[in-house]
Amino acid sequence: MSYKQPVIPSLTLKGIDLKIQDIQVDMNTSLPWVDKCFGLADRIVEWRNEKEYIYPAAFEANQKDPIPLMPGDAWSSFAFWVKTGQATIVSNTDFPPKYPMIKNEVSCIFFVDIRRIDNVLTYKETKSKLIEDIFHFFNTLNFAGKLVSTRFIDEDITKVYEGFTIDQVDNRFKMYPKWACRMDFDLYFRDGCYSTNTYSIT
Repeated sequence: MSYKQPVIPSLTLKGIDLKIQDIQVDMNTSLPWVDKCFGLADRIVEWRNEKEYIYPAAFEANQKDPIPLMPGDAWSSFAFWVKTGQATIVSNTDFPPKYPMIKNEVSCIFFVDIRRIDNVLTYKETKSKLIEDIFHFFNTLNFAGKLVSTRFIDEDITKVYEGFTIDQVDNRFKMYPKWACRMDFDLYFRDGCYSTNTYSIT
């Protein structure tokens, strides 16, 4: 898993992990208000009182215990990625040569304490600016692959964290100044290719 700084050397990653880190590296500099930019997060499953709890978590360098990526006060904001479906092989008709590509369904989730990012603007103005920043980042992103937006969620945090158990979250995380959003994507890439050599055989 990759995080704000430093990132994992690209030679140690491949496939979707490498593609997500490519995006995350750009996010580090393009969205400076994000404290932590995690790469692809794990789904951690715990059983407590005969009930299954699923939450996203990532690992930092030299740490054996995962960091739960749940709303909290550790950082003013963070972003992380999760896979939401199984990888599939699809035909490539956009770029020559027309080799098959791998398609993954992924989501990027942002959690923000608006008050700690900007105490000058109103919460509504700051939130609008953050959304504008996020859309501008993904609309201008240039990396070795293809990222197609499929859904944007800016609702109750239980919708943003769809597929995870939000047992620690109470109502204070469902209103300002706490805010979360989620962007769903289809991510296409040629498996096994280096990030600077997308469509040639490597």
